[in-house]
Amino acid sequence: MSKITKASDDVTNAIQNVVDKMGLTLYARFFALNISGQKQLVKVTKASPTTEYFSNTSDSIIVYVNEEIYDMLEPKQREMLIANALYGVDYDDEKDKLNVNQPELGISMQGYQQYGSDLVDAAEAVQLALQQLKERKEEEKAAKKKKK
Repeated sequence: MSKITKASDDVTNAIQNVVDKMGLTLYARFFALNISGQKQLVKVTKASPTTEYFSNTSDSIIVYVNEEIYDMLEPKQREMLIANALYGVDYDDEKDKLNVNQPELGISMQGYQQYGSDLVDAAEAVQLALQQLKERKEEEKAAKKKKK
């Protein structure tokens, strides 16, 4: 079961650095949360109207990060994957609307153009980290059953 908590300062700073480099602070406020059990490193969503109401903000973006996976990656991989996820955030001037799109294959065209095969390697590292976490949890579960 997934559990949502406040993201660590390291994750929050990493996201803020990427947001600043991309110039996204002009369009939205970004909030970082840790979500254990998420099947990807980073997931970006637009805050619901209810969330915006209770947080007293508008045009808010929530960046969910699985810190277990984050901690298993190299700093450059972390930055590339955060940027890749944030490439889906754009502001439509004509409609005066903030949009969040997820890349269909998990890798955005902008991310691939900027990072090339390094981004693919980082995405592969996330899949490996997910598999390792899954195996570790299965082993822990089996060890608990064995004790009983």
